[in-house]
Amino acid sequence: MTGKPAGRLLPPEPHPVFLQMHTCRLVHFLMLPLDQMGTRINDLEKNVTELMTQAGMEEQPSSK
Repeated sequence: MTGKPAGRLLPPEPHPVFLQMHTCRLVHFLMLPLDQMGTRINDLEKNVTELMTQAGMEEQPSSK
């Protein structure tokens, strides 16, 4: 018995530099859409507040 599973070959582990580059690319790929989504949410909150003010509604504290 050699300690290895019979008939199963494990793929080689990726090189740490490859993992770092892949992670960096993934982060950069996701940052722009997340920033844009955050900007849109902030704009939406601002517009809702303006509409509530125009309608004469006051902001009510949320009860949690």
